[in-house]
Amino acid sequence: MPWKIKTAEQQRQALAREMTRGTVSVTALCARFGVSRTTAYKWAARYVAQGVNGLVARQPGRPKQVSQALARWHARVLLARQARPSWGAPKLRWWLERTHPGERVPCSRTLHRWLVAAGRVHQRRRKLRAGPGRPATVLAERVNAVWTADFKGDFYTKDGAWILALTVRDLYSRFMLTAHPVPRQSEPVVRRVFARLFRRFGVPQAIRVDRGTPFCGSGPYGLTALSLWWQRLGIEVQFVSRKRRLDNNAHEQMHRMLKAEAATPVSRSYGAQVRRLQRWCGRYNHDRPHEGLAGRTPASLYRPSTRLLPRLVPPQYPLGCVTRRVRPHGYVKLDGSHRHIGRAFVGLTVAFTPYRQLYRVHFDSLLLGTIDPRLTRSGLVPVRRFR
Repeated sequence: MPWKIKTAEQQRQALAREMTRGTVSVTALCARFGVSRTTAYKWAARYVAQGVNGLVARQPGRPKQVSQALARWHARVLLARQARPSWGAPKLRWWLERTHPGERVPCSRTLHRWLVAAGRVHQRRRKLRAGPGRPATVLAERVNAVWTADFKGDFYTKDGAWILALTVRDLYSRFMLTAHPVPRQSEPVVRRVFARLFRRFGVPQAIRVDRGTPFCGSGPYGLTALSLWWQRLGIEVQFVSRKRRLDNNAHEQMHRMLKAEAATPVSRSYGAQVRRLQRWCGRYNHDRPHEGLAGRTPASLYRPSTRLLPRLVPPQYPLGCVTRRVRPHGYVKLDGSHRHIGRAFVGLTVAFTPYRQLYRVHFDSLLLGTIDPRLTRSGLVPVRRFR
């Protein structure tokens, strides 16, 4: 006579019946059938609720509808990442929420896990940084409070054209005002670009730049012809300290994205590279969400400044002041000697007022420094030197 073989479903039925009768303790039943108390109570509950049909083994995993929905999102994420290789999971999720309104997008951790599994995430090696120093400058609290500017590029296209882009951005909204290639890093060229920006977007309250050419020089307050022009327009000039590079760190981070998305690899020609930079600015402003803006785009926040580009008027000095027009190379003639004032003031009028045994030198309301008339070869001693 052959051995009786009970299937798993038959054993579940026997266990559930014994559990519902209550004649044998649960501990003894678990020992007889070789299951845990949790499993025993689970099958008993299903038997009471659904009868014998509840004891059929269920397929593990998510329901089919959920798996199909996740598969669709998985494909969308990989396609979006392919089109935007520098975007991480949070930005992709914000973009998917905007492009698929009303649908429930998986969380950022799920998206990141999919990207890692697909080999789309490359860990960037962290550079060793110096320890904590002085706190960084407080960020702007509204649009057009601070613009940041710098140069990016210095590379050649495939046909040998040289590219050096002047980049200007609104610090609060992250809005890219321009990424304009310039023929050289000179004051007249950069001034023409900023004049167009001021006419189009208005005048900001401050402009933050590094201490390179043509923004900063060796004259009083580090002013050059360009930064002095900004100051005459009522714009505060903020120079990034050599010891506090983090003051302009957001602009440098934008430069890394520009290089990765708009200059790697380089374009075929100068015109193609210019058009590529313009398209990148459009995507950066209107398409790319920012974590610092809670997933919003720069274009959704930015508005042109209400301050219009004013007309410059010559400075007015009180009666009794000795005035001189600064000659080429930054010199004036005072008391029969040539005195150096600064190249930033060429063509402008400065005033000299007696102060003890010295002369105080002013441009408009700005005190530039002092000159000692007793020293025939003495130039301007700036009122403030760089640290």
